[in-house]
Amino acid sequence: MKEPTRAVLLIVARLLIALACVVAVVVVRPTVGWGHLAIMLVALAVLIGLLADYNRSSGEPRRAAGPSSAGGVPSRRTNETAQGIDRLPHPDHPHG
Repeated sequence: MKEPTRAVLLIVARLLIALACVVAVVVVRPTVGWGHLAIMLVALAVLIGLLADYNRSSGEPRRAAGPSSAGGVPSRRTNETAQGIDRLPHPDHPHG
């Protein structure tokens, strides 16, 4: 099987699985019972698994863990701006 065909089939299969899980959660939701709760939890776990697989295979480079969005330690200037400390006086203002 060619790679593009395989990729399209994989996308369609994931969409069908996601749709089936959403339908299962919506249909079973009004019903009370441990069995129905188990069905909803399994369906939600499958949806989370599909989302994790999508995020893992999205092709974006992985960022290093850290507090800033750039993946590194934020600079002092970034911290000051984020905290609202970076309010410099206007040069024409009489109080500095």
